[in-house]
Amino acid sequence: MDIGTNTILRWTAASLVLAGGLVHLKLWDGTKDWPNDNLSRMFLLNVVASVVAAAAVAAWEHWIPVLGALAVVDGTLLAFGISRTDNGVPFTGIPGQGNFIERGFDPSPEALLALVFEVGAAAMLVSVLATALRAEVRTTPHVRTA
Repeated sequence: MDIGTNTILRWTAASLVLAGGLVHLKLWDGTKDWPNDNLSRMFLLNVVASVVAAAAVAAWEHWIPVLGALAVVDGTLLAFGISRTDNGVPFTGIPGQGNFIERGFDPSPEALLALVFEVGAAAMLVSVLATALRAEVRTTPHVRTA
């Protein structure tokens, strides 16, 4: 059985997305007793979205699940950045969550692990997307117009 480069890239990307989801499962466990239930739900939603996205990327060799997984990863990275804002403009921390703010890489080591997995997943997903689009361009017949 010959496993192609695109398959290895997809499986690696799916593994990193899943790893990010597992880190958020650990974070969910730490926030499920938080006074605001929505924060806990957001971590759990990230877990579910990561598992679904990782499974889709691993199982379906198409660009659609790659874009979906990229949306999950980029949304997670955006939330990571927002949760560390403390400048008051236009808001501080995660709005609607009691202005939930995290500092640096706390909680440790989960924050650092999540950041590494999510950035790695984003890079791999972009690589998978580029490889898939390049292959699609090569196999698409060109029509000449007179």
